[in-house]
Amino acid sequence: MTVLSTQKFIARNALMVALIIGFSTVLGLIRESSIAYTFGASGMTDAYLVAAIIPTFFSGTISGSLTSTFITVYASYLAKGEEEKAWRTTNIVFSLFILLLGALGTIFFLFAPFIVHLIAPSYAGSRLNLTVELTRIMLPNLFFGGLLGILVGVNNAHHSFLAPSSIGLISNVFIISSIFTLGRFWGIYGLAAGSVLGVLGQFLLQLPSARKHGFHYRFLLDFYDPGVREMFTLLTPFIVSAAVAQVNLIVDRTLATGLPAGRVSALYFASKLVLLPQTIFSGAVGMVVYPLLVNAAALEDWPRLVEGLNRAVRLLLLVIFPAVIGLYVLRFPLVQMLFQHGVFDTEDTRITAETVPYLLGVLLTGSMVGMLVNVYFALKKMVVAVGTGAMALLVNIFLSIILVRLLQQRGLALANSLSGLTNLILLFLGFFVVLKLQKKAPLPYRALVVFALQILAAGGLTGVVVYFANTLLHGYWAGFKGLILSTLLSVLAGLLVYLVLTYVFRVEEVCKGIAWVRRKVGRIKAVKIFLN
Repeated sequence: MTVLSTQKFIARNALMVALIIGFSTVLGLIRESSIAYTFGASGMTDAYLVAAIIPTFFSGTISGSLTSTFITVYASYLAKGEEEKAWRTTNIVFSLFILLLGALGTIFFLFAPFIVHLIAPSYAGSRLNLTVELTRIMLPNLFFGGLLGILVGVNNAHHSFLAPSSIGLISNVFIISSIFTLGRFWGIYGLAAGSVLGVLGQFLLQLPSARKHGFHYRFLLDFYDPGVREMFTLLTPFIVSAAVAQVNLIVDRTLATGLPAGRVSALYFASKLVLLPQTIFSGAVGMVVYPLLVNAAALEDWPRLVEGLNRAVRLLLLVIFPAVIGLYVLRFPLVQMLFQHGVFDTEDTRITAETVPYLLGVLLTGSMVGMLVNVYFALKKMVVAVGTGAMALLVNIFLSIILVRLLQQRGLALANSLSGLTNLILLFLGFFVVLKLQKKAPLPYRALVVFALQILAAGGLTGVVVYFANTLLHGYWAGFKGLILSTLLSVLAGLLVYLVLTYVFRVEEVCKGIAWVRRKVGRIKAVKIFLN
């Protein structure tokens, strides 16, 4: 694959995946708004979020790790033309995790009261009992969420991104539906049941695509299979790396349980808002680029690997930095528009919006960290990525304990941002010290710095325009419809200004994108002239 074809492959597929994830994210906002409307930032919502920790921690850790390790081994087999070995390894891994996840689910069901008490030691009485019951209801997420990672790995390795990118969509549909159907009869228990149906739907969604590529499950155990042994060798650092992010979540929610009611929910809703751009664009770019990186690493095609990384980083910076500016400027109207309905009141809006600026560092660093970690994993240097993640986790725990006393949930958010920055710096240094990519195929650091300065200038000027546009428009319309109009028009004005400025600054990706649109429009006009 040439440099040009690599660029087209990433751009085309990332755009498709981003559109799907974007639609799913809109549904995600509706989901969060529905939760806020129905349950508010209340103790009941806090109990649900704490109960979700156990299934989310293990399914998130195992599913993400399985996807990454599976792609690493499976794509290497495909690159070498050894498809039969790839499917044999797939069946063995699937069988092993059916047994493992079933056993884990049983253990957690039996010891749920003890585990919940460890996570939320301040919970007692009815609040503790509610959290335990919700935990047990959501434990099937652990089983289906874990197996989901294998099927997603199969589809991604075959560059089939439609089903994997749609998993959030199907989950959101089930959860939203459950809030207004099951939730009417069972309250918060209906929401928990909806989350289980959502994960089951995600799992079933992957099967048709996986079967199309050749997946036919049969129970098979062989602990000495070379692919399985390699997977489990890789899996431990992958799991530790994925667990670091999940442990951060546990630390945040555990410390937040000691704060006044609603602070866990405020941190949760603020993080959902802030991480929207990362969910859409980082997820899309990462999903497309990782199989390419693994394939290039397996063939030791270093220029192709570095080019893939370079293009991915540029795309992420182009989108994420203006998103940071926009979220800071519009944090109050966005929280009002998305969440201030029903039980979610103005005080909930205040504490949520005040948390947003402290989380913006997570958005800025998290996207880059995810992409750099992909490179380490593709090159099977997972220990380095795990080490940097562990150091960042220690920084987060240390700062969280200190800052939560000073800034409450805002302190937890700030600790996450600073630990993310620590991780990014350490991973970047590893490129020189450990990977030594500069000797194999150097990254164009100077070009990246110039690019970053261009979007920094464009993003900063855009932020000024958005601020004054929102201030001006906010006075013209009253009520919720006025809030929606002023916020959306401010966002559209910002997008237009940013597009113009990046074009004026001759940002390569924007110039090529506009040229592509012009060609498409020209072809459409030519067809119309021909038909007439």
